[in-house]
Formats: sequence, C-alpha cells, structure tokens
Amino acid sequence: LPSEPIVINPDEVRIWMVGHATVLINFFGVTILTDPVLVKSLPIPKRRTMHGYNARDLPLIDYIIISHAHFDHFDIRTLRQLAKKTKTIILPKNCSDLVKKMPFAHVTELDWEKVLRDENLAITSYRAEHWGRRVPWEKISRGYNCYTIERNGKTIFFGGDTAYGSHFKAIGRKHSIDMALLPISAYKPMSMGFHHMNPLEAHDAFSDLGS
Repeated sequence: LPSEPIVINPDEVRIWMVGHATVLINFFGVTILTDPVLVKSLPIPKRRTMHGYNARDLPLIDYIIISHAHFDHFDIRTLRQLAKKTKTIILPKNCSDLVKKMPFAHVTELDWEKVLRDENLAITSYRAEHWGRRVPWEKISRGYNCYTIERNGKTIFFGGDTAYGSHFKAIGRKHSIDMALLPISAYKPMSMGFHHMNPLEAHDAFSDLGS
C-alpha cells in the first residue's frame, strides 16, 4: 500500500510511524524526526519490515532527535541524506563525533536532565535503561537518552530504546504526558530483556507515565 501523504498543519499534532523507532511528528507546525533509519539493510539486526517513507518523501525537519548510537537507531547513511534539510540534530553526550562531517546547521548534545529551549518548545533528556556503545570495543562513554518534548501545553514522550524501570514514574511526576512513544523489542532471551521491554512492561510504562 502507498504511504499516506505528509501534510504539516500548524494547528494540530500528528504522528507518522515510519518504522522501528523512526517517527515523524508534526507538533503544531514544528517537525521532529526520531532515530531516523531509512535504509533497506543494517549490519545488525536484519530488517524484516521496510520503512514507510524515504528521505526524499519527508518535509524539512526542524529537529532530529537521536536516543543512542546503536546501528538500528543511528544510521550514518540516513543522516547524511537528511543533514541539508534539517535545522538541528539533538544527540546524547559524546555522540557528535559521528556527525562532524555532515552539514547539519546545528548540532546539540544533551546529557541527562538537560533541556533545549527554542521559542515555544522544550526538549528534555532523561536516562533510559539501556547502554550507549556503538560497537563493543570502543572506549568512549556514549549517552543513551529518552526525551520529553513540550509545546503549546502538550507533552510527547519518546522512549528510544529502554528497559522498564523507575524512570517512567519519575518522568510522569515531572510532566503531564499526553502521548507516549514506547519501544517493544528484543526482550528474548532474558539477557536482552535487561535492556528492552516486552508488551506487558510497555503497558506498565504507559501507566507510569500517566499518558
């Protein structure tokens, strides 16, 4: 089936599921793209369902938000395609080296509990229950974030990749969450479940956030 045409209306909140953790958000006219991976193949894991849109299909992007540097959330090829049509890319700490040769207008790293404010928009970074290394042998300590995005009295939570944990209740106490974008993936075998959520845990996270 053809993908739904993308129309950006400044008077509404609308979300397009692109694939895996890639989501396009129209937040009252501000365009936000999360963890963009718009390629057919990855080093790991194998992609089983194709993404719904290509880079050329997307509008101009105000903010790309990256949760962490794992290959299925941080794709260099996709980011190269999007750099010239993106105003700002927001990264976890110690990840800007991965995009230093790309022509993004603005590159911002957000450590945990830090806020980016831009006119009537606030993006706050929180610690996820995950890990940040892009490859096992690298020594750099990369961040791994989840985010709240606030505008016009509404708040969206983007979970990135995370296990279930106390951070959901803590974030829910700080913010009035209207929409929650939560990950369900790779919860088996048990060793992977320490870093990801199963469906029941995602339900509990949704309740903890109060969304």
